[in-house]
Amino acid sequence: MSNQAVVAKSMLAPRPSSQESIRVIVTHLGAPMSDQILRTILKRFSVESCISVCQIKCHVPFVGADRQLWIPSTLVKWGEYDTDWDEITPIGADLVENMRHCESVYMDMLTRLEERQTLSYQVRKRAYLKSLQYWNHILDTWKINLYLSSGIPHESHDYIIYSLCKFKGVPTIFVHAGAVKEEHCVLEDWEESAAQIPDVLKRLREEYADPHKMIVLNDKYTRFLEAQVASSRTAPVPWDMENSFSGPLTKKVQRIASVYKRGVGNFMNHVWRFYVRLCHPKHWIASLDRMRRVLLVRRMVRFYDQHAVEPDLTKPFVYFPLQMQPECSTTPMAGAFTDQILIAKMLSGLLPDEVLLYIKEHPNQSRQYPDGRGRELFFYKDLLDLNRVRFVSRGYNSFDLLTHCMAVATGTGTVGMEALFKEKPVLLFGHTFTQYASGVFQVDSVESCRKALRAIFENGAKPTIRESALFLRALQEVSVPGVFDREYKKESSDMTFDESVASMSSAYIERIRKYFPESAHS
Repeated sequence: MSNQAVVAKSMLAPRPSSQESIRVIVTHLGAPMSDQILRTILKRFSVESCISVCQIKCHVPFVGADRQLWIPSTLVKWGEYDTDWDEITPIGADLVENMRHCESVYMDMLTRLEERQTLSYQVRKRAYLKSLQYWNHILDTWKINLYLSSGIPHESHDYIIYSLCKFKGVPTIFVHAGAVKEEHCVLEDWEESAAQIPDVLKRLREEYADPHKMIVLNDKYTRFLEAQVASSRTAPVPWDMENSFSGPLTKKVQRIASVYKRGVGNFMNHVWRFYVRLCHPKHWIASLDRMRRVLLVRRMVRFYDQHAVEPDLTKPFVYFPLQMQPECSTTPMAGAFTDQILIAKMLSGLLPDEVLLYIKEHPNQSRQYPDGRGRELFFYKDLLDLNRVRFVSRGYNSFDLLTHCMAVATGTGTVGMEALFKEKPVLLFGHTFTQYASGVFQVDSVESCRKALRAIFENGAKPTIRESALFLRALQEVSVPGVFDREYKKESSDMTFDESVASMSSAYIERIRKYFPESAHS
């Protein structure tokens, strides 16, 4: 059978009938809040079976011992499976060919696991093929008809599950954090993002056709709007960067504390295994390799700093702040443009002659990944080979660059949302909810980039504050208040733990009912 025939067959795969009980696979954080949300969701439906992929077994959304399977994410994300491979259904060339796109993304996602060692192509390929065979078998033998996730699938194990479900016609439901703190959009496809926004925007444009009619926002969104349009040299910090996410050393301490909480015996077992590893030559080889990589990172940072210039804000330029990698915001959300040098090359080749491209490194890149993940020295060298590119000091005021630029370029970064309220057009090289906003040009090809640049530099296309406020109102209408994880929940939160659980659960339940109306309990 040809590859095209296989694709066509998968596209025609039937959706689950409304009479079916749910056979679900969930990938989640394995934390008390996500656990409580998932339990609340599944209690509202007739669940025949549930496969839970998370770190800790005690956090699975229990639905009954004979109908529950726990698969530890700490193993499968490496492509390691405790199974008899003779019992796992083999895969053929048809499936491998049809999942080529997933393969390239999966291989890139394994960069997240390179904290201790570099993973060769052969290691990545082995992990991918084992994962493809395993999860294809699981989905078929368990007859999975629903996939739930606590966020956009962006690690190796959950992305391959998501991709197989999309290929097989299995509904996928998850959330993605919006621009406003503790607000989420419910998605079924990360490439479509908040797909309801265009219809909501169309209705709102009719409702607010009178330019003098005030756009009504709730208190939370009003505060966000006021912070964005305020005339200040200090741009408001995006809510997700307010979170003090753990650095490498803190993560190790947290890991030790987590092990200790599970019992003294378990802790001593880990201590013994640690000392055994210390006696093995591989440990010292890995340690020396980590030291080598830290020195390379310092060399990269010095190279960037030595080539950074004072930007001339009087000359026309496009502002391109790099995104931190590896992160969900680039892999998978930026698609092919997860390699951000492709963005720079396209813009450098198509921008008008007099326009420069100012690039600024993400302030947290080397701090979050001191081992060098996500960057190589040649990345910076290749950028500097482009005549229009100028590096800007990492400490330079981003607000000044945003205020004086002709346009902003980004994969899916928060700068895209910030630019809208500074009336700056956005060249978006990825998939996120801002793709539906006026003044945002979603670029996926050379031709679409040419059209966007003509609109910006020849026709003066740009967003207005009113259009951006209207978009914000649309985002408010399609978003759900709450969080899936305590790490994103601050003490200053507007919601209690129980309120957040109830809100997030209701959003999932409403979406699941589309596919399983007869399975829902009152």
